[in-house]
Amino acid sequence: MAFILLLRLPLYLLILCSLGLGLAAPSPQEAAHICRYARLPLDPTPKLDGLSAKLNQSRPLTIVALGSSSTVGVGADYSYTRVLEQTLTQSFPRSNFRVINRGVSGDNAEQMLARLERDVLSLQPDLVIWQLGTNSAIQRVDLAIFRVQVEQGIKQIRERGAILFLMDGQVYPGFGESPNYTAYQRVLSEIAHQNGLVLIPRFELMNQLLASGYAYADLLADDQFHPNTFMQSCIGHYIAQMIAQLVKKP
Repeated sequence: MAFILLLRLPLYLLILCSLGLGLAAPSPQEAAHICRYARLPLDPTPKLDGLSAKLNQSRPLTIVALGSSSTVGVGADYSYTRVLEQTLTQSFPRSNFRVINRGVSGDNAEQMLARLERDVLSLQPDLVIWQLGTNSAIQRVDLAIFRVQVEQGIKQIRERGAILFLMDGQVYPGFGESPNYTAYQRVLSEIAHQNGLVLIPRFELMNQLLASGYAYADLLADDQFHPNTFMQSCIGHYIAQMIAQLVKKP
């Protein structure tokens, strides 16, 4: 298995590893190059026709990010939402983007459902990015209950005509590698596939970066739990690049 992983490493990474030099800690500015959508394209490729139509409208396009502390940006200089807004504005200069952060630290899926109408749907979003799965796993919410909660949220968001992306949990030492934690990420992937939704694969993307030679310290804040500034930039660029590649620019 280790040999297979080595074969997947870029040549310059193999050279660094062979010299014992490792990788330099990535800077937020490098995220656009390191965290490209091409690194981890979605399978199957989602159809974003609805989003493409909205981008061709003259009114502002509202994106609301629903989530917990990693949506807030705890442990980083800013959240992925800031990078997403800036990058989308550069990619679609004729569109007017408004990315609203509605993260609340510590929230699990049930708590986010309770504030969904007030914090998200009342803003009449065109696109909702729902980050979840970490706190429910830590709190050991029953997987069947978690699935029902996510399905309820999907139903409410779709009934209001918004496009929905799901985002799974972050990788972190210890608990983040446990089979229990991984099960929540698998359930999110299944739900996204069954409902024809985009899943922003944060869990897999971070695992790929670790397999490429980066350390937890490169991706996480000092608490070794929350995504750091680089990782927030990584996610923001990944989502923006995905949208730019999959929709027809106005």
